[in-house]
Amino acid sequence: MLQNSIAVIKHYDYNLSALADSISLTNEEIISYRKSRPRYPPYHANECMICHKQLGHRGVKKCTSHSLPQFVLKHLGTKIYNINAFIKVPFEKEHSGIGEAGIFKLICEHCDNTFFQDYEDESKYTAAQSSIHSSQKALNEVALKNYLHSLYGNLSDRKRYRALIEDIKKAKPRAEETIENLKYEVDVLTADIKDIKASLETTLSSRPLLDSKPSYRFYEVVYYHVFQRSFPIAAQGKVTIDTDCWGNKINNLYDYDIPPQDLHICFFPSDSETAVLVFTEKANDRFDKMRDTIHSLTDDSIAKAFLSMFIAQNANFFLSSSIERDIFDNQYLRQLSGEDGIVQSYSHSTMPISRDQILKSIQDNQISGSLPLLLQYEKIPNCLIGK
Repeated sequence: MLQNSIAVIKHYDYNLSALADSISLTNEEIISYRKSRPRYPPYHANECMICHKQLGHRGVKKCTSHSLPQFVLKHLGTKIYNINAFIKVPFEKEHSGIGEAGIFKLICEHCDNTFFQDYEDESKYTAAQSSIHSSQKALNEVALKNYLHSLYGNLSDRKRYRALIEDIKKAKPRAEETIENLKYEVDVLTADIKDIKASLETTLSSRPLLDSKPSYRFYEVVYYHVFQRSFPIAAQGKVTIDTDCWGNKINNLYDYDIPPQDLHICFFPSDSETAVLVFTEKANDRFDKMRDTIHSLTDDSIAKAFLSMFIAQNANFFLSSSIERDIFDNQYLRQLSGEDGIVQSYSHSTMPISRDQILKSIQDNQISGSLPLLLQYEKIPNCLIGK
């Protein structure tokens, strides 16, 4: 910066649960808002992301796919709790029916029925540990589901943001700052979509090799354990973390030139046991310190750690309809659920400050709402791991 110039940058972590607590609406106002708020439909796919056939053409039917196995969803009950049970946005639902839990609409019915046969096989996740390490096809199907679900969410969010920008331009043509912030969110989503599509392509391209050479190891299991008790929570998805629960650096999420490495995390409960599975691509040494750390921990502590990383990073988790409702008032879980990676920054300067300078300030000052929470993972209540 120029000599004698002054720049002050302040950062505030943005937590959805704290924001929700600041909303005060009567029941009548909530009902009115639900009726009047703009409706932005999700992304509409024209072709199957697996076989690339045109959806709705010559008998190719679009499928409503799930990102959790059916045996897991059925175990939780018919009306299950979603992330908003913790965040408590008053005009959003806190329940999901099994038919709408963790869905995506990007592939055809034929691919959904043929590509995920191992994925829906409960025995694949509750067999001996040596078996899950060798079930590379099942791991591939889990990863494929994770990328498809994540891609659908990002494509839908980008579509909504773009529609919202156009609506704001019509209603408030002078709202330049709001529009610029939304455009930045679109740019971030576009970058994420590019990364997810690359990972999806890698996952799909590995499938023929796994089919022809069952002994080939494309994935490496970081952690796998079958608990002899049923957890009241189910989760599945990818997480892309900067730092893990033990302070190990995994990714630099501010360096867009280096592709991030993903963890795939699954919590699959059944009537009497729960499989916890965590894996990544094999050619990946960023998780070595994580592996070394968990070797000295109890399985209960490890389950809590991966559960905290998941809740802070991914909304694709659901809780049993029979769980005690006071769990949703747990402040640690509410903070974890409300973390969405948004940092609000305010600057005062005698010279212009670029967005890149603000991002560097965030990185240099280690501004992160999730990391302090992750380091406290033992605060995960025992009841969430079935104790």
